[in-house]
Order: sequence, then structure tokens, then C-alpha cells
Amino acid sequence: MLTTSTSQIAITAWGTAIWEEVWKDIIVPSHLQIENILVTKINLLDEDEIPESYLLFLKHAKVNRGYAKRGLGVSYFEKETPYPLTFNKEVLVTYETKRTEYLRLSKSS
Repeated sequence: MLTTSTSQIAITAWGTAIWEEVWKDIIVPSHLQIENILVTKINLLDEDEIPESYLLFLKHAKVNRGYAKRGLGVSYFEKETPYPLTFNKEVLVTYETKRTEYLRLSKSS
């Protein structure tokens, strides 16, 4: 939910007069929350390897946060660390898999 809602906010605010405020006050903190979830819950992945989009997201979030802290604004986007387009979908697939597994186990007990 957090990945999708943050992406929708970013799409809505991009190119508007409020972009910088939304970026610093909503997107960067949301990305920090997502980053913390990934790092602390990575053991929930069934895959043998961490999906590439997860690693690209972590890179994006850290660089993004550094630029926001230094007040560098949109010059951040010159660093070629875009939000990975497949990240939201891969997070959703993992969530749905785990949710289905949880529901199946809870019904069998």
C-alpha cells in the first residue's frame, strides 16, 4: 500500500508548484519507511536472491534522501537513480503470495 500510494502522490505532484514540498515532506519519509520494511523483513522473501528492483529502490531512496537533506531539490534527478518501475509490482506479488500463504495456514489450524 505504501509503495503504491507514494507513487500515486509523486505522479500527481510532479511538475507542479508543490513538487519540492511533497518530495521532501511525503515522498522521502515514505521511502524511508519502505526502506526500513525491506531491510527488517527481507527474510519473508521466498526467492533465493533479492529482486533487482528492491536493490535499485534502496539505491534510489538513499540518494534521494541525501539530496533532500542538502536542499538540492530536483538536481537529484540528474544522478540517474530513478525509481525502479518494476518495484511496486514485485512488492505486490510478494505481498499477495505471503497473504495467500497466511490465509491458507490460518484456515488449516
